[in-house]
Amino acid sequence: MPRLISHRGAWWPRRDLQNHPASVMAALSAGYGIEVDVWGVRDQRLVLRHDESSAAHELTLATPASGQLFLHLKAAQNGMMEHLVNTLRLRGWLEHAYLFCSPSNDGLLVEAKDLVRRSGIGERLRTLATVDSLDGLNALLDQPDSLGGADGAWLEQSDGDWVDSDAIYFLHEAGKSAWVVSSELHGRPLNLGLAVGCWQEADGICTDYPHLLARVLDRDDSVVHPKEPWWE
Repeated sequence: MPRLISHRGAWWPRRDLQNHPASVMAALSAGYGIEVDVWGVRDQRLVLRHDESSAAHELTLATPASGQLFLHLKAAQNGMMEHLVNTLRLRGWLEHAYLFCSPSNDGLLVEAKDLVRRSGIGERLRTLATVDSLDGLNALLDQPDSLGGADGAWLEQSDGDWVDSDAIYFLHEAGKSAWVVSSELHGRPLNLGLAVGCWQEADGICTDYPHLLARVLDRDDSVVHPKEPWWE
């Protein structure tokens, strides 16, 4: 069963609690991974928020048990990456974290890995290449340094459910991890057919509804065919 990643924490149905520290801890307490949006702001502070108009919350993390942290780096100020890496290391998150961003900001990932390498602390930081099509995935896998040296791919589905078993297979054959962004994150209904089908081969699924998928992936027919499609 793939790792379930709670998108911006366990906030359902309170969208105003997305990226809130309480939602983050609720998701971790339930055994899910978490995906949050990280911004660097003045004074090298790190905050969680979706965009510049959203409420901002300080990045505070408890020491993890077995959870995984997926950090979507959205904007940076000078010194942000060093502060972020130090925060992850001091909080015990460095070995549990994956960093990704838009392709135009890939330089942030290179900077983060260099900071960890130069620190000499003997730990590694995992990064993910963001990919939004099968053609784009194949092009990145065909590079001499597959996926630009990233440890895996964050498979965005903004324009349709393109991630199938082939995409996941290609990544695994290349020794890379595959993390699927579920369709509801882009305003479409959760695709249960794909979730209980080929996405089970992925390393993880990022979803607004981890509590539902946890039951669906255990093949609970009453949830696969509910009387009311309340997740839409």
